[in-house]
Amino acid sequence: MRSKKANVVIALLAAIALWVYVAGETNPETKKTFRSIPIKYQNSQTLTDNNLALMSYSDTELSITVTGRRSEIGKITENDITATVDLAKAYAGPNTLSIDVTTPDGVEISRQSIRDVQVEVEKLISARKEIRVSYLGEFSDDSEPTTVSTDPDAITVSGAESLVEDVEYVRATVEGGALGDEEMVTTSKLVAVDQSGKEVENVTLSQKTATIVSVLYITKSVPLNLTITGESDEDFERTYEDPPSMITVKGPITALGETEQIEAYSIDISGLEEDTAIPIEPILPEGVVLTKAFENMQLVVKVKPIPKDNEKKLLVFGAEEITVEDLDPLLEAQINAGDITVELTGTKEQIDAIEKEDIVMVIRLGGLEVGTHTVDLEVSTGKPNNGVAVTPESVSVTLSEKTVQEQEEPATDTHVTDTPE
Repeated sequence: MRSKKANVVIALLAAIALWVYVAGETNPETKKTFRSIPIKYQNSQTLTDNNLALMSYSDTELSITVTGRRSEIGKITENDITATVDLAKAYAGPNTLSIDVTTPDGVEISRQSIRDVQVEVEKLISARKEIRVSYLGEFSDDSEPTTVSTDPDAITVSGAESLVEDVEYVRATVEGGALGDEEMVTTSKLVAVDQSGKEVENVTLSQKTATIVSVLYITKSVPLNLTITGESDEDFERTYEDPPSMITVKGPITALGETEQIEAYSIDISGLEEDTAIPIEPILPEGVVLTKAFENMQLVVKVKPIPKDNEKKLLVFGAEEITVEDLDPLLEAQINAGDITVELTGTKEQIDAIEKEDIVMVIRLGGLEVGTHTVDLEVSTGKPNNGVAVTPESVSVTLSEKTVQEQEEPATDTHVTDTPE
């Protein structure tokens, strides 16, 4: 017969086996997959201490499958799982770094979508970048949002060398719907952007916001007067496209009310020996500024050397050979000028082909009233040449009202009679 002790042991083992069986049936082992676990890149400060910066990385999230008892698996959420990459192990250039995944006790990782990431590390640099303001909203044709001040006007951008070099400027955005004729102060978030306006990620800004003072100005189009001298000389021919004759400015209505035209600083292009872009600088009244479309006006000058075998020809004209255009039909013009000399420069073949009748001299009198005016003399020829210069460059013209009889007679000649000096 079995002893009592043996029976007790057998009964205990049977109970344990029964418990294991029941537990396995009621709390079986199971699996669960988490598909969007974010990957955290840690210890970037170590890179900074080594004068390095993270430029790019291959992945931002991964999927894992965990195995465990149903009771344990049921408690787990994505927040209980961490995936980290230690940047302290990276060096300059391409790196392959392992992903460290941690899970709660009682479960195991049975599957992991990726185990490594590719990380690119570059030299750490910093650069000052200007802040530019972008206004959101729609505005009428006769108004434009305007930045009065930006504090600060530039900040430091730090990061991987290629990323910082991609940063064109730092953008501050202002909602324009609330703008009016009174200045408005806004605290705007700053974003580093490239030349196309796309955000440059993985760079650090020395501050995250800027204080912007803005106002909504009215706009006005007015004539722009610009004097250009020194077109050509014996060695070079200098040409350019006509600068804008009208520009649009903006400001408070009190400042714009008396602004009828804008003068620009004169530009002397003599001495230029290669193609050059020269800024056009309007002289703006107090409180008046340029609209965005006219902020960066330039005079693009094309320079062409004149061949050394050039010859010259001088042709002399009288005031009666000047053609008058745009004269008010109720006025008559008297040109106060003596001899006018036109100097032609070109090869022998070009010079020989140009005769006096090929030269056209014009003055334009549109918009002028009764009185004496100094008017630029325009000289051209339709035949090839390497330069045309006229002396003097302008003439004096006296405008007076026609008599009643003259107004009734039909005009028969577009030329006027000169009065010798």
